[in-house]
Amino acid sequence: MSSSPRLRFLVAGPLSPRPTGRRGRILLAELAERLTQSSLALDVDVGKAIGAAGELKIKAKFSRFRDFSATEVVQQSLGELHRLRERLLAPSGRPRSDELLATVARIAGRGPLHTELAACFAPPPEKPAEPGGGDLVDELLARASSPKSAASSAIDAVVRGAVQSTPAGAAVEPSRAAHAALSAALARAANAVLADPALRAAEVRWRALRLFLGQCPRDELDVELLDVAAADLPAALAELGELDPLARPDAVFVLDPLQSLADAAALAEVAADLHAPVCAELAPAALGLDSTAAVAARIEADLDLGDEFTALRHDPASRWLTLALNGPVLAAETTPVGDRLVAGGAGLAVAALLASSMKLGGTFAQLGRDADLRAPAQGTFKHGQEDIPIGTAEPCSANAQLALARRGLTAVGGPQQSDLLTLAACPVVHQSEDAVSFAGQLLVGRTVRFALWVRDRVPAGASAEEAADAVTRAAALVLLPGTPIRPRFGAALARGESGAELKIAASYPAALTGAPVALSFALPLS
Repeated sequence: MSSSPRLRFLVAGPLSPRPTGRRGRILLAELAERLTQSSLALDVDVGKAIGAAGELKIKAKFSRFRDFSATEVVQQSLGELHRLRERLLAPSGRPRSDELLATVARIAGRGPLHTELAACFAPPPEKPAEPGGGDLVDELLARASSPKSAASSAIDAVVRGAVQSTPAGAAVEPSRAAHAALSAALARAANAVLADPALRAAEVRWRALRLFLGQCPRDELDVELLDVAAADLPAALAELGELDPLARPDAVFVLDPLQSLADAAALAEVAADLHAPVCAELAPAALGLDSTAAVAARIEADLDLGDEFTALRHDPASRWLTLALNGPVLAAETTPVGDRLVAGGAGLAVAALLASSMKLGGTFAQLGRDADLRAPAQGTFKHGQEDIPIGTAEPCSANAQLALARRGLTAVGGPQQSDLLTLAACPVVHQSEDAVSFAGQLLVGRTVRFALWVRDRVPAGASAEEAADAVTRAAALVLLPGTPIRPRFGAALARGESGAELKIAASYPAALTGAPVALSFALPLS
């Protein structure tokens, strides 16, 4: 048995276009390569967004984190239009207006974009004559002048043609107008690609995973990835029950938001069988609401969250389930048509806060309070006339977090004017006076799985003292990896008419999880 046991976290969800069901360890340094291997690509019609005359399909590939940006999508998938736009403001080599319009017509047809760009180079309307004697005299003199010769008319025609086909650089303002119009069209097209629901979900997964892995202490925590489709997740987790109890994960974090309470209940049942808590983001729509703020407002109004959620809270299996809301801001980008914000991954944010607490002090006691975890980017919310920066999808005060926690929900929050991420509480869903936090349930699960493992190693015919000594010595090595704090642990062997039982009691101090945890149970010996 190792003298330096480690915690095991499992992250589960679809990490490739066709999930393989494979499970394996992952480090932050390997994540970029895993993204490259995922072969993530998308075919999207951006015709309407860009202002094409009809359908305009492009292929976008995402093999690096920086590919998830409007700038990269434009450069990779709309490269010809991107280069044309850059030439519009170049010191030399600017495209002629007729060249620009011909290129746009060839790529996107003569649609709204072509019309808008043509208008940038159209001659300004004639200025109406101003009233006054001077204009009248000029007009009379012009009428009195002799008609133009044929040669003069021909020269005028050449001049007019040259003006209509001049290099765009010869007229700075039209070039700038065309550059702005083309920039906006390309940004709309890129945003249409990045807003694709399947791609958006993939971007949140990879970015949330990077946030979590960046906090993991190497000496105390192993992380495995399970590449599995959402529909297959309960069955895939159930298969882990065939593993040795100490080879199972200590906690499971789900990549994708749960879209229904039925999905949440199914995961709770599996988690109870594994004796390993599961943390997943819950989409507010699963509660019939559209935002975290709406959920909090309903609770603050002392209204329940529906019969199905109430039933879930009374299900004993929900001791092994934590549902999180309000993910962090994972990316923010300013484009010519507005800001693009990516937020989500509340379940992985909880995992990151747990890992950050472990990294700082070797315990879970700093979970969400003193841990210095920052969102990768910031969003804003309106407060009067002011835009207030925050690090989460929605503002969620400490009071709102505590109100949600009393109803069995975890919400990620943070102070205003800051990118810090905090947790005022991290409860399990179960409604019970003896329910513990997610971190506490993690230790309960590890203790139970340890007891199942050690039960089979108590020598046949061992005395009560020998059994207690074997269990206690093993507990000191296995139960609390990477921390100097040891649980108060006791074991006894009781023999009766129905056979022998291994009775185990353990308690963990508040210094480990933020609140004391105590449990006792008996296991029959075969």
